[in-house]
Amino acid sequence: MPAVAIYRVSVTGDNHSYVQWTECEGNTPPPRLINSRLRTIVFEAQGTTAVLNSISKSAAATIEMIGVANSNCSGTGNDESLTTTTTIAITTTAAPTTTTTLAPATISLGYNVSSAATACGASPSNYYARNGYGLDNGTQLFTNSGLTSFAPNGYYSNGTNYAIITYAGILADKATCLGATTTTTTAAPTTTTTTTTTTTTTTTAAPTTTTTTTTTTTAAPTTTTTTTTAAPQCNYDTFTIVCDSPTTTTTTTTTTTTTEAPTTTTTIGPGSLDYDCVGATCTYVGPGQGTYISLIECQTLSGCS
Repeated sequence: MPAVAIYRVSVTGDNHSYVQWTECEGNTPPPRLINSRLRTIVFEAQGTTAVLNSISKSAAATIEMIGVANSNCSGTGNDESLTTTTTIAITTTAAPTTTTTLAPATISLGYNVSSAATACGASPSNYYARNGYGLDNGTQLFTNSGLTSFAPNGYYSNGTNYAIITYAGILADKATCLGATTTTTTAAPTTTTTTTTTTTTTTTAAPTTTTTTTTTTTAAPTTTTTTTTAAPQCNYDTFTIVCDSPTTTTTTTTTTTTTEAPTTTTTIGPGSLDYDCVGATCTYVGPGQGTYISLIECQTLSGCS
């Protein structure tokens, strides 16, 4: 099992540093930033002293070893015991042992995850620590009396002082509530400008000229001649019969005039060849990309709809 200890890394003034270490289990978490707002971080890491350890940091930060942790990665120090042992001599030949288990300390504290000032005024809840410990740097807080569940990260206060937990329930950076302030940041007003652009496209069809032609044809005159011969007419005298058959000739002249159906011719004016017959439908295909000037010309000349 690896040698592990509990370390505190701190910065002062306006300094800052990224801190990274190897955990008891061998994992390497992402680097943590400490600065003028959060000056201290406490954690369990592989190592044996403040010099011999797995911690990486900048020169602005300092390392302290504040406790020796168990190599079973439980997060509790093996030099801190919850029990004391008292040996009472009964006889000169036997020394029976009586073990007294001390109850954990119950500490009533207000809590806030991100604000010391809010924690100073928060309604208190019960937290637990090893017997004899209180709201002090290095105290490890738990949420249960069995001391197995670490208190969550954040600020804790007894109404007079506060401290912060950043790792494994260990309190650090104890300070007075008189110095706790709440900072409110008001964002600058945001102005949103929406611009709407309306584009109107006007398509002017090429001019169209329609001519209607009516053709009248007059045929040459037709002459019909009819000859009619009447029944003979006979005249008698005493000795002679004279018969005469009169003939009537009738001449008829007929003139025939034929008017043809009017012919309509549509002439498309000048323009760009933008239309063509696509799949039996006259379609706009783009400037200069077609065969016909307009939709009307395409429908008239191509037979497409």
